[in-house]
Amino acid sequence: MYMPRWFRPSLAIGMRQSISKEVSSSRGGADFVLTAATARICPVRSSVFAERLAIFPCVEGEMGALQAEAYGLLDARRTTNLWLNVGASAFGTLRIVDHWFVLANVFVSRPLSRNRFEVDTGELISRAPPAGLTVGLGSSVSF
Repeated sequence: MYMPRWFRPSLAIGMRQSISKEVSSSRGGADFVLTAATARICPVRSSVFAERLAIFPCVEGEMGALQAEAYGLLDARRTTNLWLNVGASAFGTLRIVDHWFVLANVFVSRPLSRNRFEVDTGELISRAPPAGLTVGLGSSVSF
């Protein structure tokens, strides 16, 4: 069966764990930790420069848990909220030599849930932004 050269679907899955991030208010603060699972589906691939550069337009989704632990406040406690993001990304590889690649990824996302973290007075400590941008760079060696 003939398949066009540009039709080269790929699927990637991954996990991410952030380091603790502190957010302070006038009376106390909170530490946040993010855990996420991601899935990326790229239906097509475009190659140029004798297949040295490949670009993949993709659809991507993330889901995970955001853990917050408050301190310095009355009734300070720890909570975990689930969240979900969807968006579009572009993933590219540049072959430097036969088995070594440089990788780049840009992901524009929209959260489907925007959790609010506030103190008992209603003062907002943190809220997910209406859109997100993730940029990544890396390298890979294939065997």
